[in-house]
Amino acid sequence: MVSAELDYIFKEYSDKYYEGFLESINDFYDEGYPYKEYLDKNNINRLIGEGKLILTLAISQKDEVVGTVAALMSEEEFKGSVLLLLRSVPSHCRGRGIASNQLKDLFDRINKKFKNIKSFYADVMTHDDISQISLCHRGYTLCGIRCSAYKNQIIAPKITFKPHTKMSQAVYCKAVENNPVCIALPKEHKDFILDIYSQLGIGVNVLGCTNSKEDSTQYRIEKNEIHEFFELFVTQNGVDFEDVVVPKIKKLLDKKYTAVAYINICDSGFLSGYNALLKEGFYFSGIKPLSENREYLILSNSKNCQENFNEVNIFHNEKFIKYILGGRQQ
Repeated sequence: MVSAELDYIFKEYSDKYYEGFLESINDFYDEGYPYKEYLDKNNINRLIGEGKLILTLAISQKDEVVGTVAALMSEEEFKGSVLLLLRSVPSHCRGRGIASNQLKDLFDRINKKFKNIKSFYADVMTHDDISQISLCHRGYTLCGIRCSAYKNQIIAPKITFKPHTKMSQAVYCKAVENNPVCIALPKEHKDFILDIYSQLGIGVNVLGCTNSKEDSTQYRIEKNEIHEFFELFVTQNGVDFEDVVVPKIKKLLDKKYTAVAYINICDSGFLSGYNALLKEGFYFSGIKPLSENREYLILSNSKNCQENFNEVNIFHNEKFIKYILGGRQQ
């Protein structure tokens, strides 16, 4: 691949380029890249060896890393979804089409290596409209916002935002298959959610909502102590949700954490868990669709930080952000 100003080729990652890979990521994210586990050399090599990660580098004629991008075959809650991550171009190389060309190359590799893909998705910082524009041009749909997840001063210390606030991420998704989904929906957000599925090109069979009859909630909590943020993944709601899950949530919220929760709405008994989270200050902030046999509501909890929504810049979708942020401010 040749640029008018810079010659480069694409190579799959090797440890020879590890330092250059880190320098590119840290230059692009001001050393605040949130998913630190994917910067660990041993973890990178393990995931590549297991066939779960494709990490490509743009290498200049001087044998320097001038771009990075990766695709991860998700596991656990989001099985069947491919996550785009580790996207970077060093500051002195931007504006030359490297990122766009590298994405094209990456998708060629994905088509050859990954099987049984249900969807592609990417979590993009909401102030980064360049990446959002790139995704929209490739057919991605805005599906949600992970509100107030990461501390400004850590993830982007060189960018001037309001002090003591947190940055959000936009959730973009692209369907690979167009099979209809069967989901239960909260009635107050039904039309909004159905519109997202329509944009994705996915038909929906709506189930009736019930309170769970299952004894045990199947869930997982993942904490990020550096950013004082946690994620709750609920794959099956149970009658014990308020007794087992809510106390753990309250404990973290009392420590001034912010949060994002994912609730599986293929489970028609999600409603009691959903309502319990609303009581704890969570609010609807979109969906994470098209995993293997699972569709998720996204709920955010921002009560422990100042609003930072002036810095939220969603590409060409004012209606979406007004809906989400309107619910947050009620």
